[in-house]
Amino acid sequence: MRTLLFVPLLGLSLIASAAAQARDSDSAPAAVAAIDTGTEIHLVQRVEREIGRDRINATLRVEEEGTDPVKVQAEVNRRMAEALAIARREASVKIATSGYSVYQESPNGTASAKWHASQTMTLVSKDFGAALALVGTLQGSGLLVGGLGFDVAPETLRAAEDELTAEALAGLHARAERIAADLTMNVVRYKSIEIGNAVSQESSPVRMLVLAAAPMPAPSPAAQPGQSVVSLTVDARVTMVPTAERHAEH
Repeated sequence: MRTLLFVPLLGLSLIASAAAQARDSDSAPAAVAAIDTGTEIHLVQRVEREIGRDRINATLRVEEEGTDPVKVQAEVNRRMAEALAIARREASVKIATSGYSVYQESPNGTASAKWHASQTMTLVSKDFGAALALVGTLQGSGLLVGGLGFDVAPETLRAAEDELTAEALAGLHARAERIAADLTMNVVRYKSIEIGNAVSQESSPVRMLVLAAAPMPAPSPAAQPGQSVVSLTVDARVTMVPTAERHAEH
């Protein structure tokens, strides 16, 4: 008897569960179904703006050569120490050293090998006048200028990001609405949005070389920072449904 009673109760439970699922399915909003079956388009919106380059970058190097590697390196060390002492007097210029290199050259038919040594100094500043004057002073002390260029400082890019983002999003929204209207459709949601960071397109730095056998007076380099194109990109996937379906939801 217990077995006969248990089977019908189990059957009734399964039937009730199925009925509940059916009611839940029937009550799902029409908008969800419309979104799931809507048309998805991929849009990329890019905005650009010209911003003045506000930072100068310069690279200079000390070079020495000779047959005694110890003396060659010692002379590079001495001259770089002097150059750093000069550069540190200008508080508005950030200084860094890098690229210490030593190598041996043995031309064919030559009994003695020649050693070459060099070290690089980098100057970065927002004070163009002070930086260019310092470059001229270091040139006069015998350093070689490897490059001189301008860029947009990272903090300047960050300050421009919010405005560029707002402009890109407004353009993306307007474009999505125009496309939907042309297709007799309506935008129902933005399925995903990816917002990039502001980036600048810099020109290649000016390459310079001072061919001087000994230290000599040197005027400051003449340079003009110019403008940089800063851009930001927004990437989105937009879901649209035919206008008739949108009206049917309401």
